[in-house]
Amino acid sequence: MENCRKIKEESNLREEELKEKLEKQEKDKEDAFLQLKHMEQKEMEAMEQKLLKELEGKQKCYEEKQKQIREEAENSYSIQRKQQHVGPSLPAARALHQLGEPGSSPSEWAWGRYSHVGGAADTGRWFLRVVDRRSPAFPTVVPSRALELR
Repeated sequence: MENCRKIKEESNLREEELKEKLEKQEKDKEDAFLQLKHMEQKEMEAMEQKLLKELEGKQKCYEEKQKQIREEAENSYSIQRKQQHVGPSLPAARALHQLGEPGSSPSEWAWGRYSHVGGAADTGRWFLRVVDRRSPAFPTVVPSRALELR
């Protein structure tokens, strides 16, 4: 009986040791899994940061190109407007306008647009001329759309 009891105790001890060993292995597996998951998360975050930086760089490049295109378009438009002699912003037109305010004398300044013969198509070019209200021919007869009075 003693022998049986000894064997049973040894068996119980071994069983407990094996259980502890198994629990430890399971815990180690769990820890390894969590560690792997954590490493994957870090890699994903690093990749996300890298992609965000790349996207920001591309966005910045895109915005710079858009700005450059906008500036080129504005410069082109500005040059085109200057070449077309448009607007009272031209120094000569401003000086003429300052000589006499419209309505203050019998002569008034008028902006007009040049057109093709018969006014069929507008060229977009502007001119400034004096309209003399004392003239018997006022208003001057011009082809349609050749002169636009204010």
